[in-house]
Amino acid sequence: MMSYSWAQKDIVVEIANFLSDHGLRLWRDDHEMTGDIVLRMVEGITKSKLILVNMSKDYEKSKNCQRELTFSWDEEKPLIPIRLDKGPYPVTRFIVGTSLYYDFSDHLNNEAKKADLKMSLLQEIYRVLEFTPSVPLPKHVAVPKSLMVVNSFAQKVPKDFDVDAPMASAPMSSTPILTSTSLNSKDLLQSECQFSPPMDLSNVNGLATPNHIVLYPSMARKNTKPHPARTQ
Repeated sequence: MMSYSWAQKDIVVEIANFLSDHGLRLWRDDHEMTGDIVLRMVEGITKSKLILVNMSKDYEKSKNCQRELTFSWDEEKPLIPIRLDKGPYPVTRFIVGTSLYYDFSDHLNNEAKKADLKMSLLQEIYRVLEFTPSVPLPKHVAVPKSLMVVNSFAQKVPKDFDVDAPMASAPMSSTPILTSTSLNSKDLLQSECQFSPPMDLSNVNGLATPNHIVLYPSMARKNTKPHPARTQ
């Protein structure tokens, strides 16, 4: 379900059409609500598997939007926040419960950035729903340059990965991520990773992450056994 303020209809419809084109069925109010508003909101929420919360100042001020959001939270529906302006919207953020979101607010007129964000949003929805797309995704999907998802198994770093790019916003994941805003990739690996045996970092492009290294935001830790003192 798309939960949004009517004032942001244009960008919401654009995102919704993109998701629909990739096999997702969306419930959204195409017209300003009339008749039994409460019944329509309840029906939309209860029949939806997740809620896309389109955060904006208008959304914060709308009693109907806040009712939708509160009921979605009460129903324990997964919430994926999308930021459409800079806010503030403290009540919405409090209910959503995360500081990470898909931030369209700076890219409403940048088609390339919007395309990247929409594709990343689509992937997150697939992940939450454990959904197999009916429309195949492109073989190469652009990932925000400041966000690199890394498994504990070996995975190559893309050659065009730029860790010096400004941080992009995205929903929090339990999957470890590698980020940096001040170091290049070689410096990051040399300063924060301890490889055993030592590795040649002269050509960091295409470097595979060893199985025993898991990279977290601005730090790297070895997969080691728990400290004896902390073992139950």
